[in-house]
Amino acid sequence: MRHFYSFIFFCLLLSAFSPLEAQNKCYEDYLKEGIDFFVKKKYNDAKAKFLLANGCPRRSKDLKEADDYLKKIEKILNPPPQLPPPPIPPAPKVKDTTSIDPSKPVNPVSPTVQENLDSLNLAEKKKQAEATQIKRQKSEDSVWSVVDECRTSYAYKCFKGWYPSSEHLNEAEKYITNFMKQKPPKPETVLIKKKTFDFPTPGGTGKETFRVSISEQYIGIYEVSNTEFCMFLNEMGYRDKDSIPYIHINSGQQGEFCRIRKKGLKYVVEDKYEDFPVIFVTWYGARDYCEWMNTKYNAGYQLPAETLLEYVGQIDMVNGDPLTDVDLIPEVNSKDPRDKVPGLAKCKSFKPNKFKLYHIIGNVAEWCADNWVGDEKSIPTDGKPYKEGNTDKKTIRGGAWNQMIVNCYPANRTAATAKEGYTFVGFRIASKSP
Repeated sequence: MRHFYSFIFFCLLLSAFSPLEAQNKCYEDYLKEGIDFFVKKKYNDAKAKFLLANGCPRRSKDLKEADDYLKKIEKILNPPPQLPPPPIPPAPKVKDTTSIDPSKPVNPVSPTVQENLDSLNLAEKKKQAEATQIKRQKSEDSVWSVVDECRTSYAYKCFKGWYPSSEHLNEAEKYITNFMKQKPPKPETVLIKKKTFDFPTPGGTGKETFRVSISEQYIGIYEVSNTEFCMFLNEMGYRDKDSIPYIHINSGQQGEFCRIRKKGLKYVVEDKYEDFPVIFVTWYGARDYCEWMNTKYNAGYQLPAETLLEYVGQIDMVNGDPLTDVDLIPEVNSKDPRDKVPGLAKCKSFKPNKFKLYHIIGNVAEWCADNWVGDEKSIPTDGKPYKEGNTDKKTIRGGAWNQMIVNCYPANRTAATAKEGYTFVGFRIASKSP
């Protein structure tokens, strides 16, 4: 019997750490705080917490407690008006019923009584409106205090959407303008000179090669990190104008997880993961990050074309032959247990290649600017991205920590869904100037 109770305790312990609870941690924290205020009859504070709970992303459809409490609070704070019944005027004395004109009302309300009724209704409506405004102001002030504590452009934009006529609107707009003027650290890049080379490069599966030329341009020496992408989220928010997510927060696969979390109205990076490559980022998130960087620096930031990534990721040659898998294993973060890092590695963990680029193959595969095309001969020979075909599928290059070394060769190409985020895919930037 003792073993039976131990087993029951163990099952309960496992259920306490279920993935669903991890996904809804933000939601449940605000829900719990809101319920506490509700029980204490602090309805305005409770309403602010429930609104914040509903603002948490990827909330399960079954979690409707915050909505239910908001409805209850609305009924408590804004009950239907209880107007006193109007006075009934005395019925006129009728002496001769045969002389009554059927076209006229039997009991007409005198002008004086009607004026009193109108005045009473107007005063009651005014009183109710003032009471509603006071309650709304208290709720608005509670939310503003939370927003002002976050101090992110995203939080102030949310407040503007929730309270478009707020007295704090000018202050919120001022903060947003100031945040837009702030600049993140400028990416470290290296110059890649104009070059014509045989495509695909050695080590790939293609049998026929053709000449490809790339223009002079710059490329980031390492992948975009969690810290860098988090700055973008705190200014631009979680989704683009078409409601496509920039990153799939709370996602995890094969032992690796998105390390960016939403804390209230602010995005933060988990401790010790600030310098790791951002993963579970969508192609749209990578593209819009580059466009956001162009608002900070006039450098022509963009996602690299797949021909550029193949050229800068080419394997060193020895006596006319590329390095073997055995030679590459210590230099590339792959699935092979003989490399020095199990799983995802920090940016700059492995030795850079001859172009001074870190992890150009291995660690994370990288989003390209190109739409996916199966026939390599359709890839532009001028080094520009392929823009024809299906825009829902994009090309990724470079292999990753969860792939064998043979799949990390630069000539290997893979199609990926642009709206999805993956545990093994990140990105780096290219630019026209340093």
